Amino acid sequence: MNKKAFLFSITAMLLFLSILTLILAYFDRNKELQASVTDSFAADKIRFIEDDVIGSAYSDLLGVELKTITRGSTVDVFFNKTILGRDSRIPVLAYKDFVENDYSGMNNLEVNLTRFYTNFTIWPYNTTFIVDNGGVLLKTMPKSNNPVVSVGIEVKVKGQLQGTCSAPDDDGLPYPLISVTFNYEGGTCTADRRLNPAQDNDKLGRQFFIPTTGGNVEVKYGRITSWNGDLTIYRNSVPANVTKLDIGYSPDTRVFITGGNISIKSGGIVKKSRIILAEE
Repeated sequence: MNKKAFLFSITAMLLFLSILTLILAYFDRNKELQASVTDSFAADKIRFIEDDVIGSAYSDLLGVELKTITRGSTVDVFFNKTILGRDSRIPVLAYKDFVENDYSGMNNLEVNLTRFYTNFTIWPYNTTFIVDNGGVLLKTMPKSNNPVVSVGIEVKVKGQLQGTCSAPDDDGLPYPLISVTFNYEGGTCTADRRLNPAQDNDKLGRQFFIPTTGGNVEVKYGRITSWNGDLTIYRNSVPANVTKLDIGYSPDTRVFITGGNISIKSGGIVKKSRIILAEE
């Protein structure tokens, strides 16, 4: 073999090896791209599933609707609808069972809801909003300083007034201002009182109360359960809805509202997160 032929063979081999390297690099990159696209698709699917499962579930199941969170001299968390007397426990359990079984199977993935109950929490104030079959209970856990500055409540009550509306004695400053309005058929009862959150107000004469032809509604603030600063809105027999619940807090860090937790597994991707219902 002469020198030219040998040089040509070496050149051709090097060229072949270069092309082979490029081809292998292309296939490796293509695999990475396909994996990236697959992962991206799975991530998009998980985000869609999370929004689809949570969405308006809490509002629909609990009958509670948040309108706004505003920040000024106080931080106000404003609910413009709360249905009193709805027993949400069975629907919540049924929805959880549907999501974890039927919905997961139909979408070929695994969805798990934990701590998914008839309540949610307002942070950083640690106010737990609990819905049961008689009304609602808001528990603000004890702190060195009570973060609740004011509470504004309006309740629409079915039926005509029977007797008179009542309200507790005023405890004066520096206690929170509790303002309650009952709208009944043919009139309105309104009362504003500053109430001591540590006082036992779970007794006659220490609550806002309206008797109607269908039953009664009462609002209490204070030491109602084993905690100070409980707020309860309960109805007895009569249909009633809270059309305004405005909780005014002392300014603090960013406000957000959480429910339970959600875990979604799709393929090799698992996402676990706290359910965020609203935030500033």
